[in-house]
Amino acid sequence: MKASIFFAIVAALPTSHIVHAAPTSFHAPINAMFAKEKTVKLSLHNGSASPIELKVGENIMTLAAGQIVKVDLPVGTRIITNTATSNAPAGALITQVTKELSGAVLTLK
Repeated sequence: MKASIFFAIVAALPTSHIVHAAPTSFHAPINAMFAKEKTVKLSLHNGSASPIELKVGENIMTLAAGQIVKVDLPVGTRIITNTATSNAPAGALITQVTKELSGAVLTLK
């Protein structure tokens, strides 16, 4: 009986080197595949006397005059004016979210 167990272990050894030596190819870093998406908490403040409509990523948001809204957005999200304001035409880029904006208050006029 001991001989059959030994034979099974010896028979498995040559194949284990081949399996472990097989090359692998990842196009993205492994930690990126398991990483949680980074988000940034910031506030948007409408410092004007009229409502402002924004496009935040793919979503439309309206800020009433004087309103402050706290948002938690993924890094890279673009905040764009959806309608013209006194200081910016419709479609103007306000900012693209970066980790440096964490805790910031963006005042729009």
